[in-house]
Amino acid sequence: MKRRLPILFSAFLLFSCKQNNRPYYCHKCYIDNMVLSSHTISYEKINMKEIQHENFLTDSVFYANYYIINNEEELNSFYENKDIAFNSEEKNSLNLNSSSLSYFFVQIPKGYKAYKRNNKVQELSDGKNILLTENFYYYVSTEEIVYLNIDLVKDDTVLDNYTFNFYYKYDSFYSSVIKNNIRFIYSLSDKMI
Repeated sequence: MKRRLPILFSAFLLFSCKQNNRPYYCHKCYIDNMVLSSHTISYEKINMKEIQHENFLTDSVFYANYYIINNEEELNSFYENKDIAFNSEEKNSLNLNSSSLSYFFVQIPKGYKAYKRNNKVQELSDGKNILLTENFYYYVSTEEIVYLNIDLVKDDTVLDNYTFNFYYKYDSFYSSVIKNNIRFIYSLSDKMI
């Protein structure tokens, strides 16, 4: 009986976690659909967080800037950023409506092209379907780290460093997960795009 008690307690904790609040049940949880952004920032102004990579970029450090927006006040503060050139059409098309946003401005090294992965369809707990891009995610077992893979393919026609800008608009549930805990990782593919 003494052995069963910890097992029963562990099972209770496992099933009483936030899984009922998540938009869908997952172990590796993908966070919505990547949207390419028309907002821009100069390459030199990107300096917030270092991007991790395998050894294919020796002797070089690259950075990403990110802006997590959970309410109208934070959205207005984002729009006051003097380093970012905002596209008025994109700006006017966005509203929060019980959603949150994360904007990303990423340095891309010359000789590589960044690209957006194809989306997959995910059924939500309420039966609706959404599109997910499988490069922004976290694991339920370690919610304190959110991963963002920046997909690259070798391209010798890219002669200068440049920026890759995009955002995610996601269910406000994820605002409790996405904080200042994003780990940026270059993901090199040999695929042709």
